[in-house]
Amino acid sequence: MAISQTTTNILLLLGGVAVFLWATLPPQKVAFDRTCEIKGLQAHVSETLHGGRFWRAQLDAAIKARQWQERLPAEMAHWRDGNGDTATPLESKMSRLSSEEPRDAAAQQEAEAAEQRQRLGDIAWLTTCENAIRARLKD
Repeated sequence: MAISQTTTNILLLLGGVAVFLWATLPPQKVAFDRTCEIKGLQAHVSETLHGGRFWRAQLDAAIKARQWQERLPAEMAHWRDGNGDTATPLESKMSRLSSEEPRDAAAQQEAEAAEQRQRLGDIAWLTTCENAIRARLKD
């Protein structure tokens, strides 16, 4: 069963339109770097075509990412305390086994402190970018 040239052209056109739409839609995840500048070709194209809509989507993404970082310690404590009901039996067993291994307390504390520094740095970065985006949207 051969595909006609017209059918091939229509499929190529639809594929091109789909790629174009994907490439131009505002990203739903953070699409900026540590200096709050856009990163990635898709984000640049989307910002050029959509302007304010792109930046509103980025503001929403930054807020969600920051809120997740802020909730992370409570989520981890909830999970560590065994109150999370989403763990599979295998995950529960692996967690129990890993908690039974002897650990170097100083190394554990240093790892936790490094994670906290990273998380707080991410919160500061996201907050800075939120403020920059809000200022951009006011203009």
